[in-house]
Amino acid sequence: MSATRRLLCGMLLLGGTLPAAAGETATDSGIKHVVMCWLKEPGNAEQREQVIATSRELQVIPEVLDMAIGGPVPSERPNVEDTFDVGIVMTFRDETTLQTYLTHPEHMSRVRNTLAPLCSRIQVLDIRY
Repeated sequence: MSATRRLLCGMLLLGGTLPAAAGETATDSGIKHVVMCWLKEPGNAEQREQVIATSRELQVIPEVLDMAIGGPVPSERPNVEDTFDVGIVMTFRDETTLQTYLTHPEHMSRVRNTLAPLCSRIQVLDIRY
């Protein structure tokens, strides 16, 4: 099982729900936007802080309801992804506000000018709850 699939399964086990079936509408739901960043220089504390600071600046975008940023919890469990340097979890009201955020100039600028140059890999999971 891939690391992404394991992460998604774990998040569902921790209280998430599956999206509504085709044709149904989900009520009282939101979107969790989970971003995991692997630095080009793994473990580089200065670059890690730069990614964190830049990510925190994204809270000025009105569509962002909530944000948490941190690093992985080391684990010996085979189904835990702990190789990333920075993890970001953001909350959005719905898919429309997520899409607005993704195309917002502040988001696009920070991805282009900071995250892309510093990160070798960025993995994103968007989860409806």
